[in-house]
Amino acid sequence: MRDVLLLRHGQAAGIHPAAALLPEGEAQVQQVAEHLAPWVSRGLQVVSSPYHRAQETTRIIAARWALTPLSPLSALMPDGDERAAREALEGLGIEAPLLVVSHRPLLPRLAQRLAGVLAPFPTAGGLVLELDDWAPQGARLTYWLDPTGVQR
Repeated sequence: MRDVLLLRHGQAAGIHPAAALLPEGEAQVQQVAEHLAPWVSRGLQVVSSPYHRAQETTRIIAARWALTPLSPLSALMPDGDERAAREALEGLGIEAPLLVVSHRPLLPRLAQRLAGVLAPFPTAGGLVLELDDWAPQGARLTYWLDPTGVQR
């Protein structure tokens, strides 16, 4: 079993692939990063979509904890297929906690498929799943995550 953290990028200046985080979005991500210590201490790995706002979110978190992000996955783009995303994430072969930085509508579809959870994924918001398997219903919700903290 391992933890998978699904996180939406911080507030951005649009939805196009090159949209950057707004100052408010950067602040949101910095706040979320402060709550990741339990997973960082267990070897947290970070992967994201290739979109600029997801990359910026990843860079802020990685800088806070001196992490080296994995290469971006095109399967994590906003309108990506959730099955292809699950397969790409499973293909990473990571047993440590994994932070996945992506977008709506993909993240809600992943959460629903993996754990049967309907989640809104506000900017810089997400959830933590305890993953047994990347198959449908192979995980369970353990925490909600947002700039204010981690809640059960």
